[in-house]
Amino acid sequence: MFAVKDLITQIDYADVQKSIERYYGSEKNEQLKKLYELLIDLQPAENKDGLTLYIWTYELYDHYGLRYSRRIDDYNEVEDDYKPEDLRFDVYGLEDSYDDDLVYSIRSAGYKNFLAYYVAETTAGRFTKESLLAHFLWELGRDGFDESRIR
Repeated sequence: MFAVKDLITQIDYADVQKSIERYYGSEKNEQLKKLYELLIDLQPAENKDGLTLYIWTYELYDHYGLRYSRRIDDYNEVEDDYKPEDLRFDVYGLEDSYDDDLVYSIRSAGYKNFLAYYVAETTAGRFTKESLLAHFLWELGRDGFDESRIR
């Protein structure tokens, strides 16, 4: 298992940007690049609770003229051939205690805390490192870049 900080220091943003554009488009590229540049220079906080990140993957499909989604429990980015526009991703965290009912959103996480979060082995094994970081950055920064979250 590795931490987000380990991941971010191994990957150039240009490679992450390709994954962001593949799954989310290009409208937030500058904002997410600024977030990446900030994160790469920050030192992580201590992960006292052992918070670990996971990604649920959902496939969108039409049924009788309505749009639905279903979770794909065994999704593997490298092996599967889903169209990116038919997929949605949900990044969430669980503590070491693993209380199934207590799922954490990273959208409001402090940036130093986020860097200390671990990446679940089950999640890491299903995505490229670039895509992992793309999904994490999107979830963390999609509501805006906020320097007050440097805590």
